[in-house]
Amino acid sequence: GAVQAVLAQLSLKVATTDVVEKEAESTRETIETAFGNLTSLLNGRMEVESARERARRALAFGAQQLANASAELASTSMSTMSTFISSPDDEATTVDTSLALPPGSFTTSTTTASALPSTPLPAPVTLQSAPPLSQPQQHHPPTSTQQQNQSDLSITDLALQIKTVGQLMCEWRQGSGGRQPLQERVKEGDESLMKGSGSARKQLSRWRLVVALVDELSAGREETVVVTAMDKQMAKEKVGLRALAEKRGEQRMKWIECLDFGTTSAPSPL
Repeated sequence: GAVQAVLAQLSLKVATTDVVEKEAESTRETIETAFGNLTSLLNGRMEVESARERARRALAFGAQQLANASAELASTSMSTMSTFISSPDDEATTVDTSLALPPGSFTTSTTTASALPSTPLPAPVTLQSAPPLSQPQQHHPPTSTQQQNQSDLSITDLALQIKTVGQLMCEWRQGSGGRQPLQERVKEGDESLMKGSGSARKQLSRWRLVVALVDELSAGREETVVVTAMDKQMAKEKVGLRALAEKRGEQRMKWIECLDFGTTSAPSPL
């Protein structure tokens, strides 16, 4: 009986151990399952947040692209409309339509005229020949109010035309374009000479210096020879009337010595 009691106790302990092990295994599996579920849940939330951020960025980018496309479309539409409005095609079409029908077509009755097709018909051979469908545009010269009076050109205006000694002396002695000689306009105190720019007086002073140099070098030789020699030297040195007028002292004397008057000897500079 004692042995059976011991065996019963051992069997009970073994059964208890098996139950404990099974419960431990079940608990471990439950914990692992819960941990796995929790991990999956966290990963799912992170993926949702990441997807939400990507969607937000994509939406912002799409909105920006849509705004840019709308602005470009509006700019293109305005440019096209402006070009269409400023196009002279409508005006040209109106002029051509008014000249389409020959004068003879207006002598028919009202009923006949209303029955005519919209396309202009050619005039009969027996009638007077109709005018051409379109008349060439005639060039109308600008009126006096559209162009500056050449006789009122100021010093500033003349400076845009006068680039050489020859041009200056022609304007100074004779004038051009229907204008009085420049020296006479200066003597008469022509107020139109000084309008338009505060530098007109300085420009006139430079021209006076060039004219004085021409007069100085023309003593004993033809003025045309002097003018030609001066223009050649200016072209060689690539200088203008301003640089010539600003030469002083020794620089001026050396420049005069470089002039080529041909066989005529140059006078000594004063």
